[in-house]
Amino acid sequence: MLRRVGGLLLACAIASGVTPAQAQSSSFLERRVIGTSVMGKPIEAVRLGTKGGVVVVVVGVIHGNEAAGLLITDKLQESVVPKGIDLWIVPTMNPDGTALDQRGNANQVDLNRNFPYNWAKMGKPGYWQFAGKSKASEPETKAIVAFMREIKPALGIWYHQDLNIISPGTGLEAKCAPPIRDSRAFRSSELRAVSTQALQPLGSGAV
Repeated sequence: MLRRVGGLLLACAIASGVTPAQAQSSSFLERRVIGTSVMGKPIEAVRLGTKGGVVVVVVGVIHGNEAAGLLITDKLQESVVPKGIDLWIVPTMNPDGTALDQRGNANQVDLNRNFPYNWAKMGKPGYWQFAGKSKASEPETKAIVAFMREIKPALGIWYHQDLNIISPGTGLEAKCAPPIRDSRAFRSSELRAVSTQALQPLGSGAV
């Protein structure tokens, strides 16, 4: 229960706007490359906070054309993390999709449907929800699965756009706070909403 409460407190801090520190956060612990994409781009994870604390992971981007989460992960990396939180930040697990401004990775796979848990064949290359040729077929998926199994987070927060909900892994969905508007929004589009999704056993999400 304590671990879940700690994670939820951090989620609330993110939603309400954390207080940035100067330059690199004093909470900084380490930065590492946890894998590479199809095109060889690094997938990075940044660690802040308290080693041995409640482990929380935030993933800013899984669908490459939903890059607004980078605004949050950038701000988190400059922020002082609450005591007792062992925070890992993965700005994007889909660096190729982010660079190409497309939903899937360079193989046109929807990484959110490529996780091994409850994987099912879906579409083919070119289909917007193509699940890949097999479960965890993509290097980005393999990297994030191995990373999650290593750090074993108590809470995972995955950002998407335009759903206007908070979508937990189990239980009922809830509406987000009033729409977010930011002049720095990517591609000059209005940031209408983001959603968070609690980490479940590395399964395919519904968004």
